[in-house]
Amino acid sequence: MNELQTLADRLKWARTQNGQKISQKELAEKSGMTQATINKLESGVYKSTSKIVAIAKALNVSVHWLDTGKGKPESSIENMTQLTRLEDTVRKLGLNDEEIKRVEKAALDEAMKIILEK
Repeated sequence: MNELQTLADRLKWARTQNGQKISQKELAEKSGMTQATINKLESGVYKSTSKIVAIAKALNVSVHWLDTGKGKPESSIENMTQLTRLEDTVRKLGLNDEEIKRVEKAALDEAMKIILEK
């Protein structure tokens, strides 16, 4: 999977080749985004999104893999449950998109530290 260098590549692969074939519109509905935004992410116009957790959840892939290309695309049910709890907690804080993006980055950074310590 070395050819999946960018978020755009990984997003399109996860949406169309990862054992599921859903449209951009379906992904947009599942992740709370517009189809135009999904299109811009897949075409590389947008290089990142604060909705990475919602997209990964909708596609049932690892947030870390989708965001960075590192690790494996598979996501476990346990990870999704944890992500849902984190997403719910962040939503309750009433943060704007930029603040959510910072929280997600900090959470991913901390998770990577924990993984590397194992």
